[in-house]
Formats: sequence, structure tokens, C-alpha cells
Amino acid sequence: MRMVYVRLFPMEKLTRNEAKARGLSRFWGEPCPKKHNSPRYVSTGACLACQKLRNSEVLRKREQRTHQC
Repeated sequence: MRMVYVRLFPMEKLTRNEAKARGLSRFWGEPCPKKHNSPRYVSTGACLACQKLRNSEVLRKREQRTHQC
């Protein structure tokens, strides 16, 4: 699956502190440990691709629990 991002933040690589100083909510930095080359949140440093995967997994588990009854 290919992720498409709207350019709401600079495409240049920044550190988390630089992005925070500019008042950004997201920034492009180094790839995450899972090698995703996607933006990261300034507040937590979390990779958007990893966050999306975690959220979909949580929703899938929640749906499985509600359908078991």
C-alpha cells in the first residue's frame, strides 16, 4: 500500500527540535526503526506509518471482540 501525504510541512529533513522551534506538528526526519520513510509527529516523535498500522491493529482487535458475542 502506498501512502500519500499532503504537504502541510516542509519536505526537508529536520530534527525534532528544529521542527518544534518552527512550530510544526510534523516533520521529515530519519527513517524509523522499521525503516518507514514517512513524516513523524513532533509531539511524540512517532512515525505516521507506524501509528497508522498500530491504529488499524487496535481497530481490528476491537471489532473481533465485539463480533464474538
